[in-house]
Amino acid sequence: MKQAIEEGFIKDVLLNYTTYQSFYALLKKIEDDPNAISYKEDSEEVFRKKYPWNFTDQLKPRLKARYKNFKFDTAYLKLMEKFKKDKKLSDERPLDWNKPTGTKKRFYSTNILKEFDKHYELK
Repeated sequence: MKQAIEEGFIKDVLLNYTTYQSFYALLKKIEDDPNAISYKEDSEEVFRKKYPWNFTDQLKPRLKARYKNFKFDTAYLKLMEKFKKDKKLSDERPLDWNKPTGTKKRFYSTNILKEFDKHYELK
């Protein structure tokens, strides 16, 4: 195997291997180094960090599980309208980042639960 790698018949997959520990150590050094090359995060990545939850899969089950007196009634709808206007709590983005005029979907910040805590009783 070693001979095959040396002769170029097989690629050495461990040639550029970096352990997670050394990778994060390098990453930490780069973040702290003012002379390091800067990089810009992708706008999709930034959006997903800020608004990780969608309504159906993450927010709705958490609301049902978290509050005793929670109901999908008119009071809830009024709260959601208020929260949808607040960019700190929710925002809308295209489902396909390459088609900005396409179908949009609303996503929510994890901080929205703090706002619901003010209006509903915790279990």
